[in-house]
Amino acid sequence: MGRSFKKLKHKSVILIPARAGTSNISRQNLRLVGNKPLMYYVIKSALQITPYVYVSTDSYEIKEISKLYGAKIINRPKNLTKNSTNLEDIAYDALSKIRKENNDLVELMTPIIKSLLTDFGVEISYDMLQIHGGHGYIKEFGMEQFSRDVRIAPIWEGANGIQALDLAGRKMPKNMGRLLRRFFHPALAFIDTNKEDKNMKEFIIPFEKALKGLQKTTLFMAQKGLSNPYEIGAGATDYLKQFGIVAMGYMWLKMLKVAFSKEERDDYYKYKIITGRFFFERILPETLFRAISISSGSKTIMSMPDEGFNSVSKFSGIV
Repeated sequence: MGRSFKKLKHKSVILIPARAGTSNISRQNLRLVGNKPLMYYVIKSALQITPYVYVSTDSYEIKEISKLYGAKIINRPKNLTKNSTNLEDIAYDALSKIRKENNDLVELMTPIIKSLLTDFGVEISYDMLQIHGGHGYIKEFGMEQFSRDVRIAPIWEGANGIQALDLAGRKMPKNMGRLLRRFFHPALAFIDTNKEDKNMKEFIIPFEKALKGLQKTTLFMAQKGLSNPYEIGAGATDYLKQFGIVAMGYMWLKMLKVAFSKEERDDYYKYKIITGRFFFERILPETLFRAISISSGSKTIMSMPDEGFNSVSKFSGIV
């Protein structure tokens, strides 16, 4: 490209500039070839190379076809819809928007990934120690060292409580929920595309419920937080955990989609499906009690006066 634009790292991106047709050939890209629109074959070929396929268009019909067949949409501005428009200008516009969308997603997911995975790291290390029983405390096995070392992870690089406040207090309301749409829209699109897949159905159904639950929780916190900031603080940690587990569910759906396509070739993928089933049965349901905790609000949390935190115990147990 003639203009300076840094390469998108670790991704091969295919951009398809498409309009419904031109002044010379009306509805060119919408004509049927073998009972499917021409765009179907273009998108299918691109998806065999990379999952990151974008269609830059101003046509409503092209947008709908592209979404149906798995491509992402870049809305092309009117000033770039003329027959004489330079392809370089179209590409620069599209890549700028892709970069912005990716930055939004990174900004949203950073506190979630940091907090959830470090909390899980501590929990898993304690489980390892527990599995060893008394031997877990013996130095030669190394479990006690893992448990000591990993405990710093939820504290450094931004304590997890602060990360939760960042997510609920800053990222969630930013730009009228623009960051949230970078997660919700692809997840909802994945559901629509795969809901009739017989292999995926048992996973899509609980994930869809969990995702809708997260949307409801998000709306609840956003509405309550406008009038009472304590609502954001009271629910922040539970909200991060709920969001994080739903996000893990989305990643599991993507892994399972691949695993089902390869399970006959390698037993590894069969084991991956079993592990995924465990996640959806045993871990995803945690989102329910997180949502219930958030819905209780801040009243009880904020009702304790300062003197109520006095460390001197006067409880005797005697009636």
